Amino acid sequence: MIGVNEELIRLQFHAANTCTTDITRAVGIGLDSVSLPSTDCVWNSQSISGNQSSQAHYTGYPGIGFHYLQLLELGYTTVITYYGTLTTSGTEMHHSGAVGNLMG
Repeated sequence: MIGVNEELIRLQFHAANTCTTDITRAVGIGLDSVSLPSTDCVWNSQSISGNQSSQAHYTGYPGIGFHYLQLLELGYTTVITYYGTLTTSGTEMHHSGAVGNLMG
């Protein structure tokens, strides 16, 4: 809940994922949306097979009132597996999560 729209909000999302084919996949951060990344979010996508780490960064002023940021996993036309922790041959290779801050 925001009463005055003067505090910048930041959220970073990193997610481990894997796919057996060269299909585009990405993560994003939605502002008040469970399906579309916010226009204040920058994110990347990959179109290569195997294990990957995807990132998204939100920086913005969401406005007065109640708002939420939603972590989004995006996959196009095939099955992509997203992991909290991705372990390969007994070694932790990727650890997923989000870190953010709101002053005020």
